Amino acid sequence: IASVDRAIAMYPERLDFRFMKANAYVSYERESPDMALANLLSLVNDFESGREKWIYDGQPADEEFFAGAMQEYCYSFYALGSPGSYEAFRKLSEVMLGHYPDNSGFMSNLGSYHMLVRKDFKTALKFYNKVLKKHPDDYISIRNSALAARRLGNAKMEKKYLQMILVHGTESDKLQAQGRLDMLDK
Repeated sequence: IASVDRAIAMYPERLDFRFMKANAYVSYERESPDMALANLLSLVNDFESGREKWIYDGQPADEEFFAGAMQEYCYSFYALGSPGSYEAFRKLSEVMLGHYPDNSGFMSNLGSYHMLVRKDFKTALKFYNKVLKKHPDDYISIRNSALAARRLGNAKMEKKYLQMILVHGTESDKLQAQGRLDMLDK
């Protein structure tokens, strides 16, 4: 970490060095990524302040690139699957959604957090429906909405999302959705 800190001090605009530091923390802390999260939240504040012209791999790094990179860190936290990493996933997603309120990925992240971690299917559906209002073909939100509706025991709502899968899903997904619809109609 000390050598990466020296590189950051010499080249503060280089996102690759800052990502190296975040990666080191994620690898070191694993299930309890407190320092990784603190480092990333600090980086978000630095990036959003606009003080620097950011560079990654010799190219200018714009907001779209940065949001995509933060989404990768969200995924890393989620994939670790521990209580601490799920909280880091939630917190980073919330902060990023505050900066990028139209980003369906961060909205969907929060739906997934509520559905899988909190088992709060109603709140999960609220987030997924926000995504679907802006992006009606977002397949992940459609599929997760169908799952949340099933968990809530709301067959009418589940059918609505299954119908959407018939339009936007892969052939395999469409077959499964049709099978579930047939079962619900019995």
